[in-house]
Amino acid sequence: MILFIVLWLLWVLLNGKLTLEIALFGVGFSAVLTLFSYKFLGYGSGKKHHSLKWYGLLFRYFGTVLVEIVKANIAVLKISMARHMNFEPQLVYFTPDIKTDASRVLLANSITITPGTITVLEENGHYCVHALDKSLAEGIDNSVFVRLLQKMEEA
Repeated sequence: MILFIVLWLLWVLLNGKLTLEIALFGVGFSAVLTLFSYKFLGYGSGKKHHSLKWYGLLFRYFGTVLVEIVKANIAVLKISMARHMNFEPQLVYFTPDIKTDASRVLLANSITITPGTITVLEENGHYCVHALDKSLAEGIDNSVFVRLLQKMEEA
């Protein structure tokens, strides 16, 4: 039911206004996508139901991603606007202590959407990340992303 509500709210948000027609089409599309997700993607009553704490951590995670994107944008801007471009690109290899596939994918995508870094490879929990400068790669193995994902897996 939560998936249906989230999909419907996303539909309304992306349409930019709420009319009866948009609401009804949204109900139809959301129902079809929810049923598809339950039948073919494995969502449903057999899956673990997350606690309210987990949803709070997920909300916090996405807020943290937005803050990190802004901070990384500023860092990349400083690097690119420097008179002497003395940046040192770097490949970083690390293996964070996260267990689920969903958390691994979320971490890889969070790294990639953060300016100045891109996940080159994720294989069996081992990551290879390219950073525009070594300063952007510092502490990536125990970043705020990893710590929040670990908390979400415990919740």
